[in-house]
Amino acid sequence: MAEQIIKDRRNKKLGKIKSGLGSNINVYDAMNRKVGQIRKGIFGQLKAYNGIGKQIASFDERTGAIKNSTGKTVAKKATQMDFIIVCYFSE
Repeated sequence: MAEQIIKDRRNKKLGKIKSGLGSNINVYDAMNRKVGQIRKGIFGQLKAYNGIGKQIASFDERTGAIKNSTGKTVAKKATQMDFIIVCYFSE
């Protein structure tokens, strides 16, 4: 994946995601500022980090569960795109 633009239902640009080093994914807002990074964890998990490197959520690809930084389940049966939107573009 080189770069993907993320838009809402009204076709307004929310941000974009770009491939980083290794298997990392960098997330940018609509103003092209880096808001975070998604890194591969162990056992098929993705971990989302904010701009200063603090973990904000995790996503289990096997079950589709999104958990916040305290371990509480936020969503079940989600996709990777749901994970990115919940972590970085929800209000």
